Amino acid sequence: MTATDALPQAKPEAVVVTNRAVFNAAGLVFVAGNAIWATGLAAPAMIAVLIGCCGVAALLLTHRASGVLLDAPIDARLLGTCGLVALTLCLLGGETHLFWANADWLTRDAVLADVTRHVAPVYYRLGDETYFLRAPLGMYMIPGLVGHFFGLMAAHVVLLAQNALLLAIVLYLAAILGGGLAMALLLVVFSGLDLLPWFSSIIHDYVQTGVWTMRGEPEWWARLFQYSAHVTQIFYVPNHAFPGWFFALAVVAVARRELDLGALGAIFAALLFWSPLAPLAAPAFLVWFVWRDRAEAPKSLRFWLGGAAAACFLPVAVYLVADAGSISHDAVARATGFWSTYSLFLLVEIPHALFLAALWPRVRPELKPLLVISVGFLLLLPLYKFGPSNDLVMRGSIAPLFLLAFTFISTLLALEPTQRLARMTGLALVIVGAGGPLIEISEALLLPRYNISACNLITATDELTPGGVPTNYIAPTRGAPGWLLPQPTRDESFETMGAGRCWPDHPVLKDR
Repeated sequence: MTATDALPQAKPEAVVVTNRAVFNAAGLVFVAGNAIWATGLAAPAMIAVLIGCCGVAALLLTHRASGVLLDAPIDARLLGTCGLVALTLCLLGGETHLFWANADWLTRDAVLADVTRHVAPVYYRLGDETYFLRAPLGMYMIPGLVGHFFGLMAAHVVLLAQNALLLAIVLYLAAILGGGLAMALLLVVFSGLDLLPWFSSIIHDYVQTGVWTMRGEPEWWARLFQYSAHVTQIFYVPNHAFPGWFFALAVVAVARRELDLGALGAIFAALLFWSPLAPLAAPAFLVWFVWRDRAEAPKSLRFWLGGAAAACFLPVAVYLVADAGSISHDAVARATGFWSTYSLFLLVEIPHALFLAALWPRVRPELKPLLVISVGFLLLLPLYKFGPSNDLVMRGSIAPLFLLAFTFISTLLALEPTQRLARMTGLALVIVGAGGPLIEISEALLLPRYNISACNLITATDELTPGGVPTNYIAPTRGAPGWLLPQPTRDESFETMGAGRCWPDHPVLKDR
């Protein structure tokens, strides 16, 4: 035995996985969709977007430990619980069609089928006109790439895995940043008080006719617009909800100085390909943080690198706004009776803002500016309509609503036992609001499932609305810049109108 052998050997340090690694994992999933899509672009656009993707990844992975919460070791039990909740919700929302899938999945399945066949770009031929798939495709790219090699069912399974992972991370980060598992669970059931006007309409109809009739979806009681419950967003628009919520949590992290401003700007740009409307309020938050950090931010190299990385996603913005003028839009505030509906809408949908105003001293200081910006956006959004179902209001409200919910729940959970009136008021808002999400979950459990369709987008649209063209999803290729999209050269590159039924076992559509 040598003298060296007799010395005690130092044990290798255990690798500690922190909450920041969990945050980065979600960020890289969002980035990956951009990178896959970029490989189908013309060379100038492809190079720019890929550089942007590398920039965002570098900013995420090189962030120095600077926070108390994001740099703490992960709570494996909490993460596992959030994962189980997320998987359950994604399945109930219709992913893989194990349960009832709502009407939005009829179009979403068609988009995934097209991406699975072509990855990117996707072209269509209708008569003498050719179109390209112009939509926020971030959610579909990883599943579509896998499905391209292993089939459509594999694409749907990967879509479920991807979305369950993202939702699990969102719930976990909310719990870490806001107040434990209670925060995550209360965020899931957060909603406005839609059941109150919905039930009132049912009772009014009974008084008028003497017959009990069931109204449509509770959240459409105002007809002109809706602020969707979180369960509704998971079930109907996960492609908009998850990037909006992730951005909102990134905003909270910057407010707590757990994330830098350069990373936030780059993340915002990377999320646009998932949803250009969900992080619509991002510029307002960025302006606030630049003002807050006006002395330090310009001196930071990461601040400028974040701006440069964000600028590289300009091709994504050009792609998304191509022929956007063909999408229905209107200044709905000029409609007859708008202002009375608008006033009632705000009282029903965001009474939590009044709750927080009454408890303003109890609101965490770093959340107050975020709350003011969020409520301001929620007051303004209903004044204009954009999209066939007023997508501007439903999608643009996602991040502000999440921040309102986060602030409301964190304030409610922090109330003292002696503040009985405030606690009871907050609990009443939670209980009444949870009624709508419970109806959505009940529908998923009670309505019959149907099989996944392989129809392409234009065929599915024609079956749903004969002769219709999905202008919010496709745009003429003649309007696409040559530096952005390559022109298709082979007939087989085009998706064309198909024959046959897309949903022969759908409980409603099978009889058409």
